[in-house]
Amino acid sequence: MSDIRYEDSSVRIDDAGITIKRYYFPILLHKRIPFARIKDVGSAPLSPVNGRWRIWGTTDFGTWYSFDPRRPRKDVAVALDTGGWIGPGFTPDDPDAVVALIRQRIVAHDGR
Repeated sequence: MSDIRYEDSSVRIDDAGITIKRYYFPILLHKRIPFARIKDVGSAPLSPVNGRWRIWGTTDFGTWYSFDPRRPRKDVAVALDTGGWIGPGFTPDDPDAVVALIRQRIVAHDGR
């Protein structure tokens, strides 16, 4: 098992990839994404228009957000580009740390 680099109620990041917790609703299964599948990562402020009140699913058909009943109290969402037409998203407790950690890992994985 890989060493855990970050973990909160929405995501776990280890040396091999990311586990988005409670991604599939209503059965609340986790989604595992190896770093090799991640092309880019970004963050965006949450607002009533772009998903602050949506606790699961999508508002724009570009990002699918994991189940997070605490999302209305959060300010920033993180989205991954995995090359598909819809990318996974989640709302970690420390989005800046998560984005920085993922960027380090995908750059190291690509050899850039």
